[in-house]
Amino acid sequence: MRASGTERRASLTDIVAHSLWIILALVLVGSSLALRRLPRGNLAKLILLWVAIFAGLWLLVRLVTGAA
Repeated sequence: MRASGTERRASLTDIVAHSLWIILALVLVGSSLALRRLPRGNLAKLILLWVAIFAGLWLLVRLVTGAA
């Protein structure tokens, strides 16, 4: 079964909205980490922490919405 034009546009809109949200979140976190001027070891730990936080939230949302 083929998706109608309206369904494809809604899907594309959702993808763009999610992509924009992810980019803005990463810019926010990246800019705050860049302003701290931490040693590379501490910066790497913070980056991994933020990756874990985003991954955990993503999995939680997937489970709650039933998309898993």
